[in-house]
Amino acid sequence: MDKETIKKKVSPTSVATKMIYLVVFLSGVIAFTFSAVQLSVSFKKDKSLIEASLDRIEQEYVADLAQALFENDQKQINFLVESISKKRNIHFMRIELLDSRLITFGSNNFEEKITKVFPLIFETRNKKSMVGKIIVQSDLSKFYDKFSKKIMFVILVNLLKMIAIAGTLLLVMNFYVTKPLKNLMRYCQNISNQSFTEKFEFKDEFLKVSQMMGIMFEDLNDNYQDIKKSEERFKDISQFKNRVVWETDLNMTITYISDFVSSDKVDTYLLDAHPWNKCKETLLQKFLILKSLQSFRDLEFHFSESSSEIIWSISAKPFFDDKARHIGYRFISEDITQSKQLQMKLEVQKEQIRQNQKMDALGQITGGLTHDFNNLLMIIQGSLRNITKSIERGRDFNKYLITANNAVDRGRKLTKKLLVYSRKEALTPTRQNVNDLVMEMSDILEKCLNEKITLKVDLCQNVKDIFIDPMELENACINMAINSRDAMPHGGKITIETNRVSIQSANDLLDRGEYVQLSFTDSGRGIPSHVINKVFEPFFTTKDIGQGTGLGLSQIYGFVKDSKGKIDIKSRINEGTQINMFFPVLAEIGLHNVPTI
Repeated sequence: MDKETIKKKVSPTSVATKMIYLVVFLSGVIAFTFSAVQLSVSFKKDKSLIEASLDRIEQEYVADLAQALFENDQKQINFLVESISKKRNIHFMRIELLDSRLITFGSNNFEEKITKVFPLIFETRNKKSMVGKIIVQSDLSKFYDKFSKKIMFVILVNLLKMIAIAGTLLLVMNFYVTKPLKNLMRYCQNISNQSFTEKFEFKDEFLKVSQMMGIMFEDLNDNYQDIKKSEERFKDISQFKNRVVWETDLNMTITYISDFVSSDKVDTYLLDAHPWNKCKETLLQKFLILKSLQSFRDLEFHFSESSSEIIWSISAKPFFDDKARHIGYRFISEDITQSKQLQMKLEVQKEQIRQNQKMDALGQITGGLTHDFNNLLMIIQGSLRNITKSIERGRDFNKYLITANNAVDRGRKLTKKLLVYSRKEALTPTRQNVNDLVMEMSDILEKCLNEKITLKVDLCQNVKDIFIDPMELENACINMAINSRDAMPHGGKITIETNRVSIQSANDLLDRGEYVQLSFTDSGRGIPSHVINKVFEPFFTTKDIGQGTGLGLSQIYGFVKDSKGKIDIKSRINEGTQINMFFPVLAEIGLHNVPTI
């Protein structure tokens, strides 16, 4: 409905006219109602007066008339009859005597009448003598004629009164209601047209209404501007992020597309439009979710276009009108091909950096293992020399074979650890005891350090098993050992501890439950407080350029998170750094389902 139609349908003139009609109608109703009540009361009163006048005949004349008739005083009888006949409202009278004589006055040929009958009894010395009876009647037709004239008069007078009152009300309403309404309408029209030249003066409630209207128009204008900005922002974001909004009706027929390039697909069935037709089966399964008034997010599907692979991410939800009625579905498609390609490249680069970091650590470890292998070779060489001498002398050489075999076995274990550590394959988390893992890796950790740094291992007894990847834990400990070594160029101490932790009520770090705590503490130079919250971010490092990749602690953070654990770091300048890793213990129930090595 446009503005002109609204102005025609609702105007001050039409409101004033309706008010005039209403006042006139109500005035008429009130006038007729008041007249009806007044006339009803008057009718009953006038009729009762007629009956009262008839009753007074008995009080004033019956006794005297009975005496005159008993004494046969004709002169007195004529006087009394004449007096009664002259009374108001007496239109017929008849006296019936016991000797069958009748005395009649007037005619009783009328339909509506009031009749009164009074006995004529003469009393003498305690003796009552019945003389006859007197019948008096009043003709109501004359009363009705008179009352009908009174009806017209009363209605006319009351109607004139109501007209006068209505006219006064209309004048008052015009001054206090109609005129302010016209001004309020013009005021609203001026605001709507952004015209503020004409001034209006309002009083009482109209002043409050005009103020509220002004505030409402300001709010509506602000909301309109916000919506306009939001639409522009939405379009910019959609175009910038390669996002397209698709809306359909309940039958999946496209009703709106935010991308003007694809606007020709409007009124097309969604799964018949390109590229939706490339993944009909997958989308049909998701449509079942939408039909149940649920949503889905980030559904990826691949399709080819111009010999290139395109990757879309689709999210969808049902949408409703302002009365909460389900009217269709809204889809958001985003071309994530470039981001996926960049993500794959980044993963490859991170894996390369990670592997290079492992190789660098492996080089440092093997440098420390050279002395151990030389010692093992010397043990084997000495054992072989002693075996040769024992053979020549005919002695038992079994203990030398055991010594040589132990040296070979130790060398084999060291070599196996190096091979496992250097390989790229992802390992599988298994049920492990953290104390056993720490003891097994302590030799390799010592090789990462120099002779100025001591390694202390303090293990809590009877710690429960956890579900963890042993090689990832070893990799994490090696990274922490290298970081601690670099933080202690002049030497220091590294302490590895394990503890059992029970959390009865959840806190900011840990939920309620039992955990195994693995702590790695050094006495290095520490981490400044203003950067300690950034140490787990990828590529962040406090080392000099060329001395670190910034991925060590971020990999440790990712490993702990993937193991359903939590990690915390504390540090003080020139006092050292402590990294605490918390791993949830395996529940007793279901332990048989956990693989072990």
